[in-house]
Amino acid sequence: MKQSDIVEILIVEDNPNDAEMALRALKKNNLRNNVLIVSDGEEALDFIFKKINILIMNTTIIQKLFY
Repeated sequence: MKQSDIVEILIVEDNPNDAEMALRALKKNNLRNNVLIVSDGEEALDFIFKKINILIMNTTIIQKLFY
């Protein structure tokens, strides 16, 4: 896989415990993507506008996938 094919994952979560739980769930499933955790929408938008290939997951999606 080329570096340009790797999708970065952005976790937007204001609760550090929930952010860590999401990160552990991703690692548990052997995802080797670059993961960035930000705590609010402003930081998230700053990141999104700088990137093209991203996957956005929120807590609801993560709970449905891993629980």
